Amino acid sequence: PIPSSAMPMDWDCICTPVALVDDTTAEALPYPWTDCVAYFAAYLALMNSRRPEEATNMFGLYENFMKRARSFSESSFIPSYYA
Repeated sequence: PIPSSAMPMDWDCICTPVALVDDTTAEALPYPWTDCVAYFAAYLALMNSRRPEEATNMFGLYENFMKRARSFSESSFIPSYYA
């Protein structure tokens, strides 16, 4: 039957990325988020090479780029008109 009003729904979903076959494969991550990947990879490489000070610096850059990507992708909002 057709519902009589709008109702909330719960969905169980699985999202899988596209397999990267070669350089012509479409990028799975949108632009602002792709800048973060290199810094996190550098962080992991430096942690595995036992250089924690440099790894901490790379993780800080990763967090900065994540914050920047999040601010680019989220629109500004007003939490309450009456506050």
